[in-house]
Amino acid sequence: MREKTDLSGAILDGLGAPVCVVDAEGHVILWNHAAAVLTGISSERICGHDFLATLLLPSDFDDWRRELERIYEGLPPRYFEGRWKSLDGSLLSLTCSCSVIRDSAGHAQYSVCTVHNNISSEVMTDRRAELKDISRFLHNTITQDLVALSFNVSELESTALELIDRCCRDVRVISCMLSPPLLSENTLEEAIEMYARDVHEEVGLPIAIDIDPVSNTVSPEAQLLLLSAVQSWIGRGIRSRLRPEISVRLRNRGSVTALQLEMTPGVSMPDFRGGWVIIRERARTLGGEFDIAGDSGRVSAKLSLPARANYEHR
Repeated sequence: MREKTDLSGAILDGLGAPVCVVDAEGHVILWNHAAAVLTGISSERICGHDFLATLLLPSDFDDWRRELERIYEGLPPRYFEGRWKSLDGSLLSLTCSCSVIRDSAGHAQYSVCTVHNNISSEVMTDRRAELKDISRFLHNTITQDLVALSFNVSELESTALELIDRCCRDVRVISCMLSPPLLSENTLEEAIEMYARDVHEEVGLPIAIDIDPVSNTVSPEAQLLLLSAVQSWIGRGIRSRLRPEISVRLRNRGSVTALQLEMTPGVSMPDFRGGWVIIRERARTLGGEFDIAGDSGRVSAKLSLPARANYEHR
């Protein structure tokens, strides 16, 4: 194992991009030379220590856990914005991606974080255009073929038709996920409207948007949480077999920014409440509140976060 680690470390040191490998317990086991140069933290100083506690601010823990949960669930890696602490305590804004290494049984064994700061804006623009093309291809080919197939298999059992319908929904979800709006390129209001429009065009889900301008009244962290809550809520609607109507209202109420989400018809509340722990805890960390209520007729959620006039973004 020692020889294998030394060999892996030698290979990683030859890469120009900073790379960090973390084991299943969250400890850094490999830290290449580029990562040491970027942060000023040597491999000897960081290896064996907890990744989150050593490199991140507590306010960023949930964002990184969310990315790790994505790849553990088998979703493809994606670029995302993150921050690492350097040796002198300053914060480094990074563009990163995470991947997972699994054992022979398919269990997640190591997670690998790669920093892509050296990617030019032109390359990133080309990459986003490529993902948009893939998204369109998925919708215009595979999904349409599945829909056509469903019209010609009326004699099949209902379980087969259900599988076809599920495949259609899954492909449309992937199509939307490949090109989500980014806050680094849009205001919060624009990002929400773009995401809702893309989902409506790709999936046909009815979404009503009614939002006040709030970008200048809440922190960047609060904006990320608000967008994440909207995307998660709409994602639940996409996966629902009931084809619900969704409403998104964002209000600026002086000292409070309130996000009101509704879904009609609703779903089973015990099932629906699951998966919102991170958003609720993140809201509390930012001094806000998040709650869900309702029944099978209608489900609603409210996310309230502190705001102030003319927030100075750093």
